[in-house]
Amino acid sequence: VDTSGIKTTMIRLTPMNKDAVNEFVSATLSLLPRITRPLANILHQRSKGSPIFVKQLMVEMSRQRYLYPSLTRRRWVWEVEKIRDMKIPESVATFILNSLNRLPSEVLSALCSLSCFGTTAGIELIEALGAEVQQDLVKHLDEAVAVSVLDKRNNSYYFVHDKLQEAAYSAMNPEDRRRTHFLYGLTLARIAARERDDKLILIASTQVNLGGPEFVADDDQAVQVAKLNLEAGKMAIKMSDFFSAYSFLEYGISYLPKGHWDTNYDLSLELFNKSASCALMNAEHKNLKFLLDQIMHNANCANDKFRAIMISITFKMWSGQIAEAIKMTTS
Repeated sequence: VDTSGIKTTMIRLTPMNKDAVNEFVSATLSLLPRITRPLANILHQRSKGSPIFVKQLMVEMSRQRYLYPSLTRRRWVWEVEKIRDMKIPESVATFILNSLNRLPSEVLSALCSLSCFGTTAGIELIEALGAEVQQDLVKHLDEAVAVSVLDKRNNSYYFVHDKLQEAAYSAMNPEDRRRTHFLYGLTLARIAARERDDKLILIASTQVNLGGPEFVADDDQAVQVAKLNLEAGKMAIKMSDFFSAYSFLEYGISYLPKGHWDTNYDLSLELFNKSASCALMNAEHKNLKFLLDQIMHNANCANDKFRAIMISITFKMWSGQIAEAIKMTTS
């Protein structure tokens, strides 16, 4: 436009502070500033004060009925908790995403750590992990909260948009990501054992498994991780979550070292028996046959084969093979 000779005026839209956002919201809703301040603070935090995005967020809030006119109160009202949990529009997320690379390296590193746990993680978990790995993760994540990359509420950190979690996660190369998952899993497993915190066992097992067997240092560590997955599987069974239990138990089997039936017989037998039970519940028939064959081939005595036989009889009953099931009970 400038080259065509048309006179123009450049207007720079700089971010608004909290007071300016409150004035805007107050004027838009025709309410006193003291009434709109809580809403304005949320809008400022979620939009980083961008005038365009403040308006976009208000439109989105209205569309989702989180901001609406009340006939009984004769004014605009809003749902604070729903607005806090609201997924921000893609354009706002992209705007914030572009600011990630301008963050200090320590803050970006902390965001990468948080992203390993998904879009949210408890502050207590992050504090414990940070203390163990000797990083002040909470301090740096609080800096990310200050620039609206994260929310901090209900004793947890939240990425304000899935795109931000994905960007932080992708900042690590795939091998480093898997290694980080594995190391975090081992770290949390130590904390769980020390603090006797069963809830951490499930998180630790998940992190280790996102790393995978390739990062196991030796046979002793392999057995340690197999036992961790066994404990996680047993906990999931108690919660009747047979899908998760089966996943943990199968991972546990994958970590067993070569010759495990000779060197870790009891652990192997329990992992295979429980995995077979979950395979039956999950209708994983092909793998069920493999698991039962392994038990029958490697079990040392009839007593150790008993559970596998009962699972096999149950499978035949459920699949309509009544005659074969009866024959097994009498043989």
